[in-house]
Amino acid sequence: MVSQQMQNHLLALREKCSKEVSCIMKEKVPASIENLLAIDTLKETTSACVSVTTKMCKDRVKQWMITQLNTNIFAKEFNVTTQKFLDQNNQQLVDKPVFALPPGGKSKTHNEDCKSAANILERIRVVSVDILESAKDVNGDSLKILLQEAAETLNNRCDVSDSIASCICTSLVDLALLLIVYRSDIMPQDNMMQLFMAVWKCYYTNTDNLFKNFLCQRNVMLIAQGCNDKEIWSNFARFAAILVKENIVSCSNFETQCTGFYKKEWDQVTLSNVSLFLKKFVEYHKMLGGDPSKFALLLEFLSEYCEDL
Repeated sequence: MVSQQMQNHLLALREKCSKEVSCIMKEKVPASIENLLAIDTLKETTSACVSVTTKMCKDRVKQWMITQLNTNIFAKEFNVTTQKFLDQNNQQLVDKPVFALPPGGKSKTHNEDCKSAANILERIRVVSVDILESAKDVNGDSLKILLQEAAETLNNRCDVSDSIASCICTSLVDLALLLIVYRSDIMPQDNMMQLFMAVWKCYYTNTDNLFKNFLCQRNVMLIAQGCNDKEIWSNFARFAAILVKENIVSCSNFETQCTGFYKKEWDQVTLSNVSLFLKKFVEYHKMLGGDPSKFALLLEFLSEYCEDL
Protein backbone atom coordinates (compact mmCIF):
# COMPACT_ATOMS: atom_id res chain seq x y z
CA MET A 1 0.00 0.00 0.00
CA VAL A 2 2.72 2.44 1.01
CA SER A 3 4.87 1.40 -1.96
CA GLN A 4 2.00 2.02 -4.38
CA GLN A 5 1.32 5.45 -2.91
CA MET A 6 5.01 6.24 -3.15
CA GLN A 7 5.04 5.24 -6.82
CA ASN A 8 1.95 7.33 -7.57
CA HIS A 9 3.42 10.41 -5.91
CA LEU A 10 6.69 9.95 -7.79
CA LEU A 11 4.87 9.73 -11.13
CA ALA A 12 2.94 12.88 -10.30
CA LEU A 13 6.16 14.61 -9.30
CA ARG A 14 7.86 13.60 -12.55
CA GLU A 15 4.95 14.99 -14.57
CA LYS A 16 5.11 18.28 -12.68
CA CYS A 17 8.86 18.44 -13.21
CA SER A 18 8.45 17.83 -16.94
CA LYS A 19 5.82 20.55 -17.27
CA GLU A 20 7.86 23.01 -15.23
CA VAL A 21 11.00 22.30 -17.24
CA SER A 22 9.10 22.73 -20.52
CA CYS A 23 7.83 26.14 -19.40
CA ILE A 24 11.31 27.23 -18.34
CA MET A 25 12.93 26.02 -21.58
CA LYS A 26 10.26 27.70 -23.70
CA GLU A 27 11.36 31.06 -22.31
CA LYS A 28 15.03 30.59 -21.51
CA VAL A 29 16.41 28.52 -24.40
CA PRO A 30 15.40 30.81 -27.34
CA ALA A 31 16.57 33.90 -25.47
CA SER A 32 19.90 32.28 -24.58
CA ILE A 33 20.50 31.03 -28.12
CA GLU A 34 19.77 34.44 -29.61
CA ASN A 35 22.23 36.06 -27.22
CA LEU A 36 24.93 33.53 -28.08
CA LEU A 37 24.56 33.55 -31.88
CA ALA A 38 25.68 36.30 -34.18
CA ILE A 39 23.19 39.01 -35.13
CA ASP A 40 23.12 38.01 -38.81
CA THR A 41 22.44 34.31 -38.10
CA LEU A 42 19.68 32.85 -40.25
CA LYS A 43 16.34 32.13 -38.58
CA GLU A 44 16.53 28.52 -39.74
CA THR A 45 19.88 28.11 -37.98
CA THR A 46 18.56 29.73 -34.82
CA SER A 47 15.48 27.49 -34.88
CA ALA A 48 17.65 24.38 -35.34
CA CYS A 49 19.90 25.39 -32.43
CA VAL A 50 16.87 25.98 -30.21
CA SER A 51 15.44 22.57 -31.12
CA VAL A 52 18.71 20.74 -30.48
CA THR A 53 19.30 22.55 -27.19
CA THR A 54 15.74 21.90 -26.02
CA LYS A 55 16.08 18.21 -26.83
CA MET A 56 19.41 18.01 -24.98
CA CYS A 57 17.93 19.74 -21.93
CA LYS A 58 14.93 17.41 -21.89
CA ASP A 59 17.21 14.38 -22.13
CA ARG A 60 19.37 15.62 -19.26
CA VAL A 61 16.33 16.31 -17.11
CA LYS A 62 14.92 12.90 -17.96
CA GLN A 63 18.18 11.23 -16.94
CA TRP A 64 18.19 13.18 -13.69
CA MET A 65 14.61 12.16 -12.89
CA ILE A 66 15.40 8.50 -13.56
CA THR A 67 18.37 8.54 -11.18
CA GLN A 68 16.98 10.86 -8.51
CA LEU A 69 13.21 10.42 -8.54
CA ASN A 70 12.94 6.71 -7.83
CA THR A 71 11.45 4.69 -5.01
CA ASN A 72 14.78 3.69 -3.46
CA ILE A 73 16.04 7.24 -3.01
CA PHE A 74 12.58 8.43 -2.01
CA ALA A 75 12.35 5.74 0.68
CA LYS A 76 15.84 6.55 1.94
CA GLU A 77 15.13 10.27 2.16
CA PHE A 78 11.79 9.59 3.80
CA ASN A 79 13.43 7.41 6.45
CA VAL A 80 16.15 9.99 7.12
CA THR A 81 13.62 12.80 7.44
CA THR A 82 11.39 10.71 9.69
CA GLN A 83 14.32 9.76 11.89
CA LYS A 84 15.39 13.40 12.21
CA PHE A 85 11.85 14.32 13.19
CA LEU A 86 11.76 11.58 15.82
CA ASP A 87 15.21 12.54 17.12
CA GLN A 88 14.14 16.16 17.44
CA ASN A 89 11.05 15.16 19.36
CA ASN A 90 13.06 12.89 21.65
CA GLN A 91 15.64 15.63 22.11
CA GLN A 92 12.91 18.07 23.08
CA LEU A 93 11.66 15.58 25.64
CA VAL A 94 15.04 15.22 27.34
CA ASP A 95 16.52 18.68 26.76
CA LYS A 96 15.44 19.90 30.18
CA PRO A 97 15.84 17.64 33.18
CA VAL A 98 12.79 17.21 35.37
CA PHE A 99 13.11 18.97 38.72
CA ALA A 100 10.09 17.39 40.41
CA LEU A 101 10.33 13.90 41.84
CA PRO A 102 7.67 11.24 41.24
CA PRO A 103 5.52 10.21 44.22
CA GLY A 104 7.57 8.02 46.53
CA GLY A 105 10.88 9.22 45.14
CA LYS A 106 12.96 8.42 42.10
CA SER A 107 13.54 4.79 43.11
CA LYS A 108 12.29 2.30 45.66
CA THR A 109 15.63 2.11 47.46
CA HIS A 110 16.90 4.95 49.60
CA ASN A 111 20.02 5.07 51.72
CA GLU A 112 19.76 7.89 54.23
CA ASP A 113 23.42 7.45 55.16
CA CYS A 114 24.57 8.73 51.76
CA LYS A 115 25.37 12.41 51.55
CA SER A 116 22.62 14.69 50.33
CA ALA A 117 22.81 16.19 46.84
CA ALA A 118 23.01 19.67 48.36
CA ASN A 119 26.04 18.59 50.38
CA ILE A 120 27.75 17.20 47.27
CA LEU A 121 27.08 20.32 45.21
CA GLU A 122 28.38 22.59 47.97
CA ARG A 123 31.58 20.58 48.31
CA ILE A 124 32.14 20.64 44.55
CA ARG A 125 31.73 24.41 44.64
CA VAL A 126 34.22 24.73 47.51
CA VAL A 127 36.82 22.56 45.76
CA SER A 128 36.40 24.55 42.53
CA VAL A 129 36.98 27.81 44.39
CA ASP A 130 39.99 26.33 46.17
CA ILE A 131 41.52 25.35 42.82
CA LEU A 132 41.12 28.89 41.51
CA GLU A 133 42.41 30.57 44.68
CA SER A 134 45.06 28.13 45.90
CA ALA A 135 45.41 25.14 43.61
CA LYS A 136 48.45 23.72 45.39
CA ASP A 137 46.40 23.08 48.55
CA VAL A 138 43.88 20.82 46.81
CA ASN A 139 44.26 17.22 47.95
CA GLY A 140 43.73 14.33 45.55
CA ASP A 141 42.62 11.88 48.25
CA SER A 142 39.87 14.17 49.53
CA LEU A 143 38.74 14.67 45.95
CA LYS A 144 38.46 10.90 45.49
CA ILE A 145 36.28 10.69 48.59
CA LEU A 146 34.04 13.43 47.18
CA LEU A 147 33.65 11.59 43.87
CA GLN A 148 32.89 8.29 45.59
CA GLU A 149 30.24 9.91 47.74
CA ALA A 150 28.78 11.72 44.73
CA ALA A 151 28.32 8.40 42.91
CA GLU A 152 26.77 6.84 46.02
CA THR A 153 24.37 9.76 46.33
CA LEU A 154 23.20 9.52 42.74
CA ASN A 155 22.81 5.74 42.88
CA ASN A 156 21.43 5.17 46.37
CA ARG A 157 19.20 8.12 47.21
CA CYS A 158 15.65 8.38 45.90
CA ASP A 159 15.38 12.12 46.57
CA VAL A 160 17.79 13.23 43.82
CA SER A 161 15.87 14.54 40.82
CA ASP A 162 17.16 14.57 37.24
CA SER A 163 17.75 18.30 37.53
CA ILE A 164 19.98 17.91 40.60
CA ALA A 165 21.82 14.96 39.02
CA SER A 166 22.45 17.12 35.96
CA CYS A 167 23.87 19.91 38.13
CA ILE A 168 26.24 17.50 39.88
CA CYS A 169 27.47 16.00 36.61
CA THR A 170 28.00 19.33 34.85
CA SER A 171 29.72 20.77 37.93
CA LEU A 172 32.13 17.84 37.90
CA VAL A 173 32.89 18.41 34.21
CA ASP A 174 33.92 21.97 35.08
CA LEU A 175 35.90 20.69 38.05
CA ALA A 176 37.76 18.21 35.84
CA LEU A 177 38.70 20.99 33.43
CA LEU A 178 39.95 23.15 36.29
CA LEU A 179 42.12 20.27 37.48
CA ILE A 180 43.57 19.82 34.00
CA VAL A 181 44.52 23.49 33.89
CA TYR A 182 45.66 24.18 37.46
CA ARG A 183 46.47 20.75 38.95
CA SER A 184 47.40 18.50 36.06
CA ASP A 185 49.10 16.08 38.47
CA ILE A 186 45.81 15.03 40.07
CA MET A 187 43.87 13.74 37.05
CA PRO A 188 46.41 10.99 36.16
CA GLN A 189 46.28 9.59 39.72
CA ASP A 190 45.11 6.01 40.13
CA ASN A 191 41.38 5.54 39.66
CA MET A 192 40.69 9.30 39.42
CA MET A 193 39.20 9.24 35.92
CA GLN A 194 37.17 6.13 36.75
CA LEU A 195 35.65 7.94 39.73
CA PHE A 196 34.70 10.92 37.59
CA MET A 197 33.18 8.68 34.92
CA ALA A 198 31.21 6.69 37.49
CA VAL A 199 29.37 9.91 38.33
CA TRP A 200 28.95 11.06 34.73
CA LYS A 201 27.32 7.74 33.84
CA CYS A 202 24.51 8.76 36.20
CA TYR A 203 23.62 11.68 33.92
CA TYR A 204 19.88 11.75 33.22
CA THR A 205 20.36 11.21 29.47
CA ASN A 206 23.13 9.90 27.24
CA THR A 207 26.54 11.17 28.36
CA ASP A 208 27.07 12.50 24.83
CA ASN A 209 24.67 15.29 25.76
CA LEU A 210 26.76 16.08 28.83
CA PHE A 211 29.82 16.67 26.63
CA LYS A 212 28.07 18.19 23.62
CA ASN A 213 30.04 21.44 24.15
CA PHE A 214 33.31 19.76 25.01
CA LEU A 215 35.33 21.85 22.54
CA CYS A 216 33.37 25.09 22.92
CA GLN A 217 34.95 28.55 23.11
CA ARG A 218 34.59 28.68 26.89
CA ASN A 219 36.53 25.46 27.42
CA VAL A 220 39.17 26.36 24.85
CA MET A 221 39.77 29.71 26.56
CA LEU A 222 39.93 27.98 29.96
CA ILE A 223 42.55 25.48 28.80
CA ALA A 224 44.52 28.33 27.22
CA GLN A 225 44.97 29.88 30.69
CA GLY A 226 47.41 27.15 31.68
CA CYS A 227 51.00 28.21 32.28
CA ASN A 228 52.56 25.35 30.34
CA ASP A 229 50.43 25.42 27.21
CA LYS A 230 51.77 22.32 25.50
CA GLU A 231 51.57 20.15 28.61
CA ILE A 232 48.05 21.36 29.43
CA TRP A 233 46.79 20.72 25.90
CA SER A 234 48.43 17.30 25.96
CA ASN A 235 46.65 16.47 29.23
CA PHE A 236 43.39 17.72 27.76
CA ALA A 237 43.94 15.42 24.78
CA ARG A 238 44.57 12.45 27.08
CA PHE A 239 41.38 13.31 28.97
CA ALA A 240 39.41 13.37 25.70
CA ALA A 241 40.92 10.08 24.52
CA ILE A 242 39.86 8.33 27.73
CA LEU A 243 36.32 9.70 27.42
CA VAL A 244 36.09 8.39 23.87
CA LYS A 245 37.56 5.01 24.81
CA GLU A 246 35.05 4.58 27.63
CA ASN A 247 32.16 5.67 25.37
CA ILE A 248 31.41 8.65 27.58
CA VAL A 249 31.79 10.67 24.38
CA SER A 250 30.98 8.98 21.08
CA CYS A 251 33.44 9.06 18.20
CA SER A 252 30.96 10.80 15.92
CA ASN A 253 30.15 13.47 18.51
CA PHE A 254 33.81 14.20 19.18
CA GLU A 255 34.74 14.32 15.50
CA THR A 256 31.82 16.62 14.72
CA GLN A 257 32.90 19.05 17.44
CA CYS A 258 36.53 19.01 16.31
CA THR A 259 35.82 19.59 12.64
CA GLY A 260 33.15 22.17 13.51
CA PHE A 261 35.73 24.07 15.55
CA TYR A 262 37.56 25.10 12.37
CA LYS A 263 34.41 26.58 10.85
CA LYS A 264 34.76 29.55 13.20
CA GLU A 265 37.36 32.27 13.11
CA TRP A 266 40.18 31.86 15.64
CA ASP A 267 43.47 33.59 16.25
CA GLN A 268 46.64 31.84 15.17
CA VAL A 269 47.70 30.90 18.71
CA THR A 270 44.38 29.17 19.43
CA LEU A 271 44.49 27.35 16.10
CA SER A 272 47.99 26.10 16.86
CA ASN A 273 46.97 24.95 20.35
CA VAL A 274 43.88 23.10 19.18
CA SER A 275 45.80 21.53 16.31
CA LEU A 276 48.33 20.28 18.86
CA PHE A 277 45.45 18.98 20.99
CA LEU A 278 44.01 17.04 18.05
CA LYS A 279 47.36 15.51 17.13
CA LYS A 280 47.95 14.46 20.73
CA PHE A 281 44.43 13.06 20.90
CA VAL A 282 45.10 10.81 17.91
CA GLU A 283 48.32 9.62 19.56
CA TYR A 284 46.59 8.82 22.86
CA HIS A 285 43.68 7.24 21.03
CA LYS A 286 46.08 4.83 19.35
CA MET A 287 47.92 4.16 22.62
CA LEU A 288 44.63 3.24 24.30
CA GLY A 289 43.86 0.72 21.57
CA GLY A 290 41.46 2.87 19.57
CA ASP A 291 40.94 2.58 15.84
CA PRO A 292 42.24 5.77 14.14
CA SER A 293 40.24 5.00 10.99
CA LYS A 294 37.11 6.12 12.87
CA PHE A 295 38.47 9.65 12.71
CA ALA A 296 39.16 9.83 8.98
CA LEU A 297 37.55 13.26 8.64
CA LEU A 298 39.42 14.53 11.68
CA LEU A 299 42.72 13.32 10.24
CA GLU A 300 41.88 15.10 7.00
CA PHE A 301 41.42 18.36 8.90
CA LEU A 302 44.66 17.76 10.76
CA SER A 303 46.58 17.27 7.54
CA GLU A 304 45.21 20.58 6.31
CA TYR A 305 45.88 22.64 9.42
CA CYS A 306 49.03 20.96 10.77
CA GLU A 307 52.06 21.38 8.56
CA ASP A 308 54.16 18.71 10.24
CA LEU A 309 51.51 15.97 10.33
